[in-house]
Amino acid sequence: MASSTSSSRKRMAGGDGLTNDCWELVISKLEKEKKEEEESNHCLETLSMVSKQLLSISSSFVHSIKLIHNPSSSPISRLFHRFTNLTSLDLSAFRGGGDINALLSRIPPTSVSRLTSLNLSNQQTFPILGLRSILLKNCRLTSLICSNIAFLKFTDITFIADSFPFLQHLDLSFPRGGEGILVVEDDYNNAMNLLPQKLKLLRSVNLSGLLSINVSSCDKLTNSSFFALLTNCPLLSEIRMESTDIGLGPTPSIVDDLLVYPQLKSLHLAYNSHLQDHHINNFASMFPNMQLIDLSFCHYIFQHGIAVLLKRCPKITHFKFVGFPHAKLRSINSEASILEVLNLAHSRIDDEGLYQISKTCPQLLQLDLEHCHNVTEKGVQLAVENCTRLREINLQHCHKVSTDIVSQMIFTRPSLRKIIAPPHFHPRDCDRKLLFERCLVF
Repeated sequence: MASSTSSSRKRMAGGDGLTNDCWELVISKLEKEKKEEEESNHCLETLSMVSKQLLSISSSFVHSIKLIHNPSSSPISRLFHRFTNLTSLDLSAFRGGGDINALLSRIPPTSVSRLTSLNLSNQQTFPILGLRSILLKNCRLTSLICSNIAFLKFTDITFIADSFPFLQHLDLSFPRGGEGILVVEDDYNNAMNLLPQKLKLLRSVNLSGLLSINVSSCDKLTNSSFFALLTNCPLLSEIRMESTDIGLGPTPSIVDDLLVYPQLKSLHLAYNSHLQDHHINNFASMFPNMQLIDLSFCHYIFQHGIAVLLKRCPKITHFKFVGFPHAKLRSINSEASILEVLNLAHSRIDDEGLYQISKTCPQLLQLDLEHCHNVTEKGVQLAVENCTRLREINLQHCHKVSTDIVSQMIFTRPSLRKIIAPPHFHPRDCDRKLLFERCLVF
């Protein structure tokens, strides 16, 4: 009787009972059923305690691990040697300080060869050294989560762009900042530009909490991308989306359906040939606190769209519309009285249009009229007289503007500090004296 019981227990333990293939089928069936009840890991843990055979077999069914403490070097090796079919590794709860690099380096190649998803959130630094070790083990990540990294630098982002060409999902949300981060903003923006340029398979990016984003020259981005940015990054105050396909794709057809984003202050949309007045009308309703907008070389935006924009966004102080294809801007009316910077370079603005602008924008500090071939010294003179706070004016390549206007501006507008003169201007001795006295720059 005792012998029979012992033999039965031995078979249950897998000693000379079912083969590995049979046990794999059994466990696979159990795992499928338990997944529906969200108890799969508990099931595998129970089976692994029956015998070494089931421990080995059940380990092969573990595809995801989350480390919740800082293990010593010895257990970590045994842990990863046990689980050789990992596709997902979560280190967001790992508290090892600088040892995160060492931990990644100790993972054996057999445990990362199938790895597609890696979560490095909540770390003090971005572990470049450890990731380089991972890359040497034939790792082809498609998902990388780096949320809440304390010191995420632009060099870390360039490393991601250069090292993980198969990425489809990237999370860089809520960087906590710190000394030395984002010291050179242009470099950071350039790094962000690399993501869509180098990661051709990228399908989603989470930048929640990064207050400014620059995705200019990403010509595959459409209206859907624009609205996704607003939805997923609710803290954005600046969006640079120049030279894209914004304007293509569906947009809400009813103004009441649009969400309002009061935090957005700057919108750079130059060189977007698909934008039209109805898009600008939507933006005017969505961004009531906008202070800067750049619509340069958006040739299908007309005076009506500008009128609605300036009326609904009364806080706009910087308006750039380089290449405006029409001669007048009647839409700049009393609502534009707080404009401080106006750039109409390469536009067809004429003297009458310039006069209307100067009457309704007396607070102008900077006026750029470069390559405005329909403007003459008459229009410039009226603008300078009306804009009593004007500090800078650009008349470069304004061939119809006489060089005599420069002396008049110097004498009649004491606020001027910088003049880019029309062609063929040479300052006279009296002009040079005034330039020196007022520190005026040409």
